[in-house]
Amino acid sequence: MSAEYKLVRRPNMGKRDEKQPLFPRFAPIETMRTEYLINRAQMTTFSSAEVKGMLEILQDAIVKALESGNNIEIEGIGTFSLTLKGRPVMDKKEIRSESITFKDVTFRSSSALRKRLQSLQLTRVDCIENAGFREEECETRTMKYLETHDYITGRDYSILCKCGSTKASIDLRKMKDAGKLTRTRFGSLYLYKKLLDKNKQ
Repeated sequence: MSAEYKLVRRPNMGKRDEKQPLFPRFAPIETMRTEYLINRAQMTTFSSAEVKGMLEILQDAIVKALESGNNIEIEGIGTFSLTLKGRPVMDKKEIRSESITFKDVTFRSSSALRKRLQSLQLTRVDCIENAGFREEECETRTMKYLETHDYITGRDYSILCKCGSTKASIDLRKMKDAGKLTRTRFGSLYLYKKLLDKNKQ
């Protein structure tokens, strides 16, 4: 059985009506959960209960390792690491440890796992979609994001709106020029913040 992909059209960054190129995107058939791994265990000498118990132990071990300030590598699979969030500062004295918080867990695949997937067979799904979201939807997502975050970067926007860095830069600049966002430079990054209502200040 092969994996599937669909062709997605890049969004048009300009005002021209010309079609943009297509690129492939993985189209998962479904998300396989723990039950799938347990069922696979029936092909071995391990019982379903034993596999379920081992998976719970593995989950606890990963959490404990990360909580203790470590990365954790599962050989042949990849490495789990923490990412953090906190407001940007120019001097370390301007921020306290209490204001640095957990953001997410990232996963970096191992070279062994990538090598095993090099021979992946793919079949095209017969549909074409537009990549990312419309500009209005992206703006709505951005404003909602800024309700719980101090700022948004181009990279944050790219992930939020499923677009490339060029479109992210253009869209954020448009919102700044429209008076909806302010922009501050921090090192090599531009930080965009929601423009505060002067009546509420």
